[in-house]
Amino acid sequence: MSNKNVVIIGAGLVGALLGVSLQQRGFNVSIYERYVDIRSIPSLGRSINLVLTSRGLRSIAKISRQLAEDMLKLSVKVVGRGLHVDGQAMQFQRYGKDDSEFNNSISRFDLNVFLINAAEKAGAKIHFNSKVTGVDFDKKQVLIQTGSLESKPQMIGGGVGEKTKQTSSSGSRQKIKYDYLFGVDGGGSAVRYAMRDAGFTEFYEEFINSGYKEMIFPQYPAKGSNAVPQDPKLLHIWPRHEHFLMTLADLAGTFTGTFYLPMTGPESFETIKTEAQARFRSLFGSIVLSCLLHCDLLGACFFHKILPRHV
Repeated sequence: MSNKNVVIIGAGLVGALLGVSLQQRGFNVSIYERYVDIRSIPSLGRSINLVLTSRGLRSIAKISRQLAEDMLKLSVKVVGRGLHVDGQAMQFQRYGKDDSEFNNSISRFDLNVFLINAAEKAGAKIHFNSKVTGVDFDKKQVLIQTGSLESKPQMIGGGVGEKTKQTSSSGSRQKIKYDYLFGVDGGGSAVRYAMRDAGFTEFYEEFINSGYKEMIFPQYPAKGSNAVPQDPKLLHIWPRHEHFLMTLADLAGTFTGTFYLPMTGPESFETIKTEAQARFRSLFGSIVLSCLLHCDLLGACFFHKILPRHV
């Protein structure tokens, strides 16, 4: 057993799973998350479905076989891809030799909730609404600002398309001591910025001209609709020029669809409500177009590179 204190910044998929692993190894784990507890907000938003593969499940089983088995209960088997090329019948691309070889579709939100619960059950202490404002690497201290209530940008909090943010009068600034520090707080990592400011690393971020929106589709279309029912055992992809739609099945029998599109340009999120509207209707139909027009949440994509540095 170790009496070392581990501080993990970020309670996403990596942070929560890391908390389970290190807590089981005898470390005293504290996880600090900038946003509100996602278990207290709705699940719809800019969060794509994920695929659990056999390689990933083997790794998780090394931490806990029960954890891997329980995770699988949240997923749907996916045996291959369904490629919907414009003007052609669907092309089936199998993952393995037969249906015994498959991947597993799982909601990112449900998986994150599952792992946060697992981390707490293992004994890790999770602190939400705790934003990193700096790191003193010499003193091994993380500077934390509490009381700033924010919902994750990819989640709905307070209403569709809105981001809930409220500074609490009971907030405070804390200096958290650590023996080991893990920064797993995403693309805009505060720990990474602190490392750069301290001269430990260099990196650059570049937003690319692409974004995405999440939509929920029924397995079976409304009566009288031209749409074809989707096979829940497939990852469905509709490739169209510089954009595409993909869907993966959910446990509820619906499909989580993710639409990827340039942010600007002739066929983009910028023009979808105006001159390009007829074009998108011809490519994807009125149902998809309606979802795109009424979904305000838009996720951005960016390129991130860490430059090599020897310390």
